[in-house]
Amino acid sequence: MKRISIRKFTLLGICLGTILLLSFYTLLNSYLLNRTFSEFENNALANDVIRMSNALDEEVHKLDEIVVDWAIWDDSALFMQGKMKNFVKSNLNDRTLDSLRLSFIMFIDNRGKIVWARNATDHETYTPDMPQEIKDLVFNKTSILTDSTKDNRIHGIANLPHQLMIVASCPILDSEAKGPKQGTLLMGRQLTDAMLTKVSEKVRLKFNLQGEDKPLPDDMHSWARTISTAIDGNTIDFYDKDEDNLAGVMLVEDISGDKSLRLTVFGDKDIVHRGAAVTMHSSILLAIGGAILIGSILFLVERRILSRIISIKEQINRINSDPKDSGGPNGIVISGDDEINTLASHINSYIAEINNYKTNLERIVLERTNELRQKVHENEQVQKELKNAKEVAEEANKTKTEFLAKVTHEIRTPMNSIKGMNDYLLSTPLNSDQVECLTVIKESSSHLLTIVNDLLDLSKIEAGQLTFEHIDFNLKQLIDSTVKILLPQANKKKLIFQVEYEGRTDVAVKGDPARIRQVLFNLANNALKFTQFGEVRIVVATAWDAPNDVYDVTISVKDTGIGINEEALQRIFEPFVQSDNSTTRKFGGTGLGLSICKQLATLMGGRIAISSRPGVGSEFTFVLSLPPGNADLVAQPGAARSFPYMPLDRLTILVVDDNEMNLRVAQKVFSLLNQEPVLAKGGKEALEILTIAIFDIIFLDIEMPDINGLEVTRIIRTGKAAPLNQDTHIVAMTAYSLNTIKDQCLQQGMNDFITKPLDQEVLFRILQSFGRNSAPDCPAHDGEETTDGITKTLVHPHDRAIVNVESALRKLGADKELYLDICKGFLETFNAERFGILYLSHLPDLISLPLFIHSLKGNSLQIGAERISLLAERLEKKLVCGRDDIHEDLLHLKDEILLVEDRLRMFMSDSEKQESQAMPL
Repeated sequence: MKRISIRKFTLLGICLGTILLLSFYTLLNSYLLNRTFSEFENNALANDVIRMSNALDEEVHKLDEIVVDWAIWDDSALFMQGKMKNFVKSNLNDRTLDSLRLSFIMFIDNRGKIVWARNATDHETYTPDMPQEIKDLVFNKTSILTDSTKDNRIHGIANLPHQLMIVASCPILDSEAKGPKQGTLLMGRQLTDAMLTKVSEKVRLKFNLQGEDKPLPDDMHSWARTISTAIDGNTIDFYDKDEDNLAGVMLVEDISGDKSLRLTVFGDKDIVHRGAAVTMHSSILLAIGGAILIGSILFLVERRILSRIISIKEQINRINSDPKDSGGPNGIVISGDDEINTLASHINSYIAEINNYKTNLERIVLERTNELRQKVHENEQVQKELKNAKEVAEEANKTKTEFLAKVTHEIRTPMNSIKGMNDYLLSTPLNSDQVECLTVIKESSSHLLTIVNDLLDLSKIEAGQLTFEHIDFNLKQLIDSTVKILLPQANKKKLIFQVEYEGRTDVAVKGDPARIRQVLFNLANNALKFTQFGEVRIVVATAWDAPNDVYDVTISVKDTGIGINEEALQRIFEPFVQSDNSTTRKFGGTGLGLSICKQLATLMGGRIAISSRPGVGSEFTFVLSLPPGNADLVAQPGAARSFPYMPLDRLTILVVDDNEMNLRVAQKVFSLLNQEPVLAKGGKEALEILTIAIFDIIFLDIEMPDINGLEVTRIIRTGKAAPLNQDTHIVAMTAYSLNTIKDQCLQQGMNDFITKPLDQEVLFRILQSFGRNSAPDCPAHDGEETTDGITKTLVHPHDRAIVNVESALRKLGADKELYLDICKGFLETFNAERFGILYLSHLPDLISLPLFIHSLKGNSLQIGAERISLLAERLEKKLVCGRDDIHEDLLHLKDEILLVEDRLRMFMSDSEKQESQAMPL
């Protein structure tokens, strides 16, 4: 923006300021004068209205005096008493009434009866008939007959429907104004136009008197203002008729006390016009004086101030343009002896000081510049070293993460074999010592996997690679399922393990259920681990935070364990920290669990607190805020049955791995799920198999030497090398559990991701979505079952053959030798003695029993044991439906197995005899 000079700014400011001041003064003066003259005008008109009101009152008083003169008279009193018969003839003839200019006269006795009355007609005669409007006025609308006294006589102007009339009244008394009252005398005089004109001429004002209900004239609708008078509290409204005339309107009371009469007085605006002329003349004179004042001020300011300041400015500019020029021998020269001259002297002093300072500054700048150059060089060296250190740290962190990933991969690979073979062995017939040894192996491998997972989680958190889900889940279901996992551990130690809910916890929320479960599991598992006697109690409290639209969830895990001392509490959430070394030796653990819980809670926006007393117990409190979720998106409990209560139908499965042991483990694990997978060692062999067979699902290892799993997936998805399986569901198998690896697999075209070692439950859930089986309808009772809502009677087992050898041989193509081998296998695996020991001598194992029954059903069909097959099918349905009334079924099944054993042994004995007889001697 262009700057304006001081000279222009000063001159312009003086001009504008003076003009604004004069304009404001002129406007204010005009406003005040106009307002004053307008008030004068209104006050004058108000006085005229009061004068006119008083003039009308005089007319009323004139009639009042006449009424008093006639009413306070002995003759009138005697007339009302009926003692003066010639009173009317002598005093109230038509000539007398004309002289009084009366419109009516009435003598009324104390009972309200008209004794004598006359009313003027339009023909200038009088008649005794009184108009009804006058009677209504006297008898109904006023209190003349009751309230009118000698001193307080009722009189005034009556607003009749067709005319205005002055009415006066007075009680009839004797000439000394003494009682008793003989009646009341009333007289009325019409307010004619002639009378109003006479009053107007008398007061010298134009006015109009009419009923308040009459409309105002059209030229009086522009209301100006209203003022109040000191007389009876009346108000006067002023109306502008035109530029030269105005009118004042006041409502006056009629004889009944109502303000039903409108008095309008007309006036001119001569005072206002004169005031406007005075305002105009004063404004013109003020403008002329203002112009002269502005000119004088501008001349003096320019002459004495601005020109000298401009001279100083020009000399300073000349000095600035030529640093060697200091303004002459005396510096800046200015005429006069005042403040401006003093300013010039001070400027000369400053110029001298600046020149000295400039010389010193140039020397200092040169010195400081050399110092800064040296510091910049040193800082560059430090920055370079810091950058190198940062790169080394990042590389070390990356190396650590990669190392942990490789370590977990190398640990998980043999653990896959250990855990898989261990689970398989646990599903086979074992004695108690073998079960105990295998259980120790299973628990130790699970513990080792927990340590590996903790290390991996800690590494992810430190590297910032940990991601969280944001899905809908049911909070109470999550708590219950976690507690159910830990319940066997509590039962084993004979601890009281219970959950208490406060508030509404059965709600749908959004968050990462897996990480919340991990925190709760670690806290509860620690409580169970460090508690030898007493109880572990979980308290879950939920409160709705309406302002933030979230659920405030508080989970407290309380135990009666060994407790933690004050010193250890300060470091309990640090990695690799436990209360003391004896705790590690006695209870085990790495000290990572609480550290991971603390960091997970913080990353999810929550917090964990602890309070503890040694020997009394500890309480961990986990607080988290969760937004509400969609209940429709939460899987209902029991909606899908989990492993192993629903045996799966056979699927075509391909398992690909470069490790022979891993393939053998996979084969064993899948066999527990009633599956026989095709095994491929390496990616090349897998691609060859995929070109000739169609599979329901492919389990593919990621790390393979020839072609890794990602490349195999890419080749499959292109459809060139394996068109038959281009869209087949592919599940990645790897010992890596980093999210980066999982993301790479999904981006490459894989459909799912599982980590080693293989878990039966995880595999079951994946295969369940591909199986053709579904949960059977639970039977209504033992004799019926329902299918699609239709009840049908079950076939009784006795309707079937014990062993239908012919049917079985027909299915095997009459291969009797194969049938005999199958029978031998059946007798070895499903004999009644083994069945009784496993499932009848004690409470049956509900994990292995469903698999045994499912296998029994399939094998019994192969040998033609139709009764066993039918009984096994019914028992399988009961197990799926969660029924516990199976003992009788087990006994019945054992009896049928004994019958089948006898038949099979008889058949095998007969077959051996036939073979021996057929052999040549």
